[in-house]
Amino acid sequence: MPKNKIQKRTSSKPRKPNSHVAYDLLLRAIESGRLQPGSRLREVELAERFGISRTPVREAIKRLESQGLVTHEPNQGAVITKLDYTRTVELYLVREVLEGAGARLAATLATPAELGVLRAMMEEHRSFQNNPEELVHCDRLFHKQIQLTARNHFLNDILDNLRISQILMTGTTLAVQSRPAALLDEHEAIVEAIVARDPDRAESAARLHVRNAFAARLKLYADQQRAAL
Repeated sequence: MPKNKIQKRTSSKPRKPNSHVAYDLLLRAIESGRLQPGSRLREVELAERFGISRTPVREAIKRLESQGLVTHEPNQGAVITKLDYTRTVELYLVREVLEGAGARLAATLATPAELGVLRAMMEEHRSFQNNPEELVHCDRLFHKQIQLTARNHFLNDILDNLRISQILMTGTTLAVQSRPAALLDEHEAIVEAIVARDPDRAESAARLHVRNAFAARLKLYADQQRAAL
């Protein structure tokens, strides 16, 4: 081998987990319900659970705290935030306005390729009408696509933060009878308005969709309250 040629060595040793990895693991655990609102977050237990060191776990908890997903309680330490009734109402009221604005912008700015993506999404998502768990994922993808199509960095950041807060809500509104079919019909109405380049109709359809989701959330909340009595 020539002296000036250096043989490169590759290491199979995995890269050490960092705070971003720990954050993603914690966020997924909260989103899936494996970590419930009110649960205490102990660094040692979480580090052992995820097979990582305490430092990235500590940094991830601080990041979640800055987003409102974690709060510090007396004699408890860090716990997953409980989203009470008032904050739930506030979230939906703000979300209605912002989702409406996003749909309005999408109707004005969507490219032909993006319109095709939205149509394809609707065709695919219809096949999951009887699969609420998968439909939850489809719903997130749908809203994110409209959000990206709106092309507004400020709106994008705010909606991302709102969706992070939404994972603190227990249960899914798709558990409410007839909600899955209604959700898909509402998505269809939004897409039709965007394809028609009708900003007013797109905003109206998006706002109605959020209001209906809010009504389903209130029903779910009432059912949970009755079950607790």
